[in-house]
Amino acid sequence: MLLSSSAEMVEDLTYKQWQVFPKGTVVVRRTITQNAKVPRPTISHTTLKLLDKTNEFLVIEEQTRTERSNGETVQNEPMTFRYPRRIPLPPNIRKEDWGKPQGIQKEGTEDVEVLGKTYRCRFFKYTSSTEAGEMLSTIWISPEIPGGLVKSHSYVPNADETTTIELTQITIPK
Repeated sequence: MLLSSSAEMVEDLTYKQWQVFPKGTVVVRRTITQNAKVPRPTISHTTLKLLDKTNEFLVIEEQTRTERSNGETVQNEPMTFRYPRRIPLPPNIRKEDWGKPQGIQKEGTEDVEVLGKTYRCRFFKYTSSTEAGEMLSTIWISPEIPGGLVKSHSYVPNADETTTIELTQITIPK
């Protein structure tokens, strides 16, 4: 999809959620996917590390290790992503809705405890579509967390499948 060069520029969400943290900051997220028809969950651990940061872009390394429901463990090679500070506002999204999921049913603020600390979070309950049908999700976001994501919970009724993401480690260099 080509975006018009006249599109309004907005701050990239990933850049915004990492910009205040120093190089070397690391976040580890655990994703647990449980399907009612499968006896064991699939568990992934994703490590995100801020490698570089300027006023124009930042670079994040991402690596995931997955323990599949069949007991197999897969270690992916690290991938590096470069995020510009500003990007064109995508078509059909209003500036005031930038950064919010589509299909919001409820939003607000809530305190969430993670790793022994309480964070004031913005939460969004929303509905989206998957190949298996409707997905009901809630995400909690805080600017105090590198990457913003504090936790999330999704459920796909047609597949009877639940996915939760939670933080298991935050390391911020001094």
